[in-house]
Amino acid sequence: MTQREIQVLYFTKVLSTFEKLGLHEQVIALATHAVGKAASNDPNLPILCSSLFRQTLQLERYDEAYQAILLNPNREHRKDCLRTMVVAMCERGEYKRLIEHSYDSMLDDLVSILDHRARSSDIFNKFYDILFSFHVYRGNYRRAALAMYEKSCRLQHVPPNPTTLHLKQMCLITTISSLRLVDCDNQWLLLPMPANQSQISQSPKHNTLKEPLSPHKVQPKPCIVELKQLQNELLLLEARIKLMSDVNELKVGVGASANETVTLLVHNSFFNDAFVICEKFQLKKQIVFEALCTRCIHASYLNDDAQVRTWLRKNSRSGVQLRDEMWWFMKDSLEVHGDVSIHKSLYYRAVLETMLSYSFPLPAWFLNYYKQLNCAELLRMLMCYDWLELSTRISIEFLEALQGVRPDQFALKSSLVNHGKQVWHPRNEILQLLELLEDMASHGNYSELLESLESTYEEYLNKIKDLV
Repeated sequence: MTQREIQVLYFTKVLSTFEKLGLHEQVIALATHAVGKAASNDPNLPILCSSLFRQTLQLERYDEAYQAILLNPNREHRKDCLRTMVVAMCERGEYKRLIEHSYDSMLDDLVSILDHRARSSDIFNKFYDILFSFHVYRGNYRRAALAMYEKSCRLQHVPPNPTTLHLKQMCLITTISSLRLVDCDNQWLLLPMPANQSQISQSPKHNTLKEPLSPHKVQPKPCIVELKQLQNELLLLEARIKLMSDVNELKVGVGASANETVTLLVHNSFFNDAFVICEKFQLKKQIVFEALCTRCIHASYLNDDAQVRTWLRKNSRSGVQLRDEMWWFMKDSLEVHGDVSIHKSLYYRAVLETMLSYSFPLPAWFLNYYKQLNCAELLRMLMCYDWLELSTRISIEFLEALQGVRPDQFALKSSLVNHGKQVWHPRNEILQLLELLEDMASHGNYSELLESLESTYEEYLNKIKDLV
């Protein structure tokens, strides 16, 4: 052992005694002197650097503590000291200093430490927020977004309550805002999936002798999450928050699907929100239109204006004539969300079936539009529910429109007046209606309806023959 090594060993023994006595300044001075004396390969050098680090950290001299870390030749010691400094600064509330400090060559180590602390600590700890601020300070918005989204995902395993849902909402809003600061081509996240995630909530398997089987090892599978998915997830979450605030006893899980959320929204009369979710997730809207129509029908017979006003207010509707207002809401919903160019009369048929099943008089605006949209389907539906009188009237009006009498009410592009163009009429529906009226001719005024339809139809056929 050389003279220098003997001196360093002596300093190490003395430092141990000084540390026990709490002589911080003396330890720092002696350790600094000893580090200067020690050779780069001295086995006591990591111990000296660690002692210097502990004392400077104890006195909250963070810059000196970090320099002591860099002096340590042992990589594992450096990481342990850095981890200790991070925990100490967090416990003392030195978040700003922790985030803004320049870590140079140990930057990746620090990020790894913060990641591990965030994932292994309680979800309500501040490590995710520190990690987010750390990346934002350095302009790495994707990593910042990933930190907030991981926190949001972990909140799914916490029992839902208003505090949890609002916290998850803030996490998603922060994630989306951070991603919007990134180029469009990079607005996505690569979410690491733990290998044991698929085994959560699974009971252990046993063989025939009731001995536990070794679990099947699953390789981690990363998951790509795009900005659009995050926006849709936020939309669902905001709907659940609205539901929970409206119905206190309703427990809406954080992981409820889009279909489940739409069902709950419809049940609680949030029809506008249900329409938006259906469009975002490309879901069929029949359930929303049927529920809205049913609510309008029931409200038409209610004397409780407060109840009607409550569900109209949930959809940003108000007015003096509440019954008129709710049907205008029905009309506006069909115009905005009916998607006639894509789904044709699909949603109008859902509303028609609902009104016919309740034997509710069809509003004039609805009947007039349906005659233009799909007159043949309208006739079939009316006959299915034995609305023969209205079916007859519409059939007569259609045949007259083909002969040039107000063709615009059926949106006809041609009639018998235009000699050079072809015309079409719902032949099968009219013939079926004639058979039904003939069977019912002995009851009520069905014989008069039969006579009127027969004469109009015969007149129409004769005009066709004349043109031929």
